Amino acid sequence: DTGVTAGIWSSSDGAAWVEETTVSIFTARSNHRAVVLGSQIWVIGGNDGAPSDEIWSSADGLTWTQSTVSGTAFSAREGHGLVALSDSLTVIGGGNTTNTALNDVWKSADGINWVQKTATSELFSARLNQGTIISQSLIWIVGGRDASGNLLNDTWTSADGVTWNSHSPT
Repeated sequence: DTGVTAGIWSSSDGAAWVEETTVSIFTARSNHRAVVLGSQIWVIGGNDGAPSDEIWSSADGLTWTQSTVSGTAFSAREGHGLVALSDSLTVIGGGNTTNTALNDVWKSADGINWVQKTATSELFSARLNQGTIISQSLIWIVGGRDASGNLLNDTWTSADGVTWNSHSPT
């Protein structure tokens, strides 16, 4: 038993959890990311035996729709960053199917049309399993691991996913 499931669970208090459905909507996976944008929950990527490029959304957590990407989008990945900022989903870095760490940034307002953002400043090094949050209207990337598994000890911020600022540890 790997402990990886495809169950949908909910809680009104964070202490008591209820499995909402026993029907598998998407395959069991690990290292995926989830975020809320507008009225939708988004689940992107992860590993279901191999890194995935699947994009799923739901308004209620029970009924899920898989997005069909129009044009080019990010490659399959796991351990990436995912945030919702300025009415857009932003996918950041992660690891791909060849165990390569990535440092690309992709944005979408609808989960269907994706645009790769090209950095206009120094860009963080390739990484996966980094901490990625939104605070003070900025994307924050903290640490992670490089492709060799080495721990990274740096922090980066961006207001748009294009211009990045390094905040070296003191």
